[in-house]
Amino acid sequence: MLLAEPSTQPTRYVVVHRAIQPVLSNGWVLSKEFGHIRHGLVSTSHASQSKTFDIVLASLNRASRGAMGAEQGYVTASRGRERGMIFTDMAREELLGAIRRQDMRQSATELMGRPKAHVPPTPKNRWRAFVSKVQNTYRQLRKKTVDAIHVPVPVKERSHAR
Repeated sequence: MLLAEPSTQPTRYVVVHRAIQPVLSNGWVLSKEFGHIRHGLVSTSHASQSKTFDIVLASLNRASRGAMGAEQGYVTASRGRERGMIFTDMAREELLGAIRRQDMRQSATELMGRPKAHVPPTPKNRWRAFVSKVQNTYRQLRKKTVDAIHVPVPVKERSHAR
């Protein structure tokens, strides 16, 4: 889980005319008529990909160890513009080992492999394919004929005697 603080996040509040108003890090006080402020305090590191925040607070614990890897660690650590902090219940070496692990999962296209390049058939291979088609057609016609006539066809038995 990635915790991020956008630049408009208030750092403290003041009371002006009995109304609580946030004070931004640059000292500006926002009145309640200013409009809606989208806090965006919590998001996953997947959702924060290609986004940058001022401060990133990352929670990486043992329960999420299976989802950690070098790629995920890079995305989490590189989101902060000014500062990034990692909170964990693991020892330093255990966390570094989990983050160093390469994610060897393949995408669907990698899993299926590249399509084989079309190799034009040689005359010999064309002849083999033609003969194979003729043999298959003959077998199918013979079976259909036998089924239509209902006459048993003697099967030539091969003897092993010499």
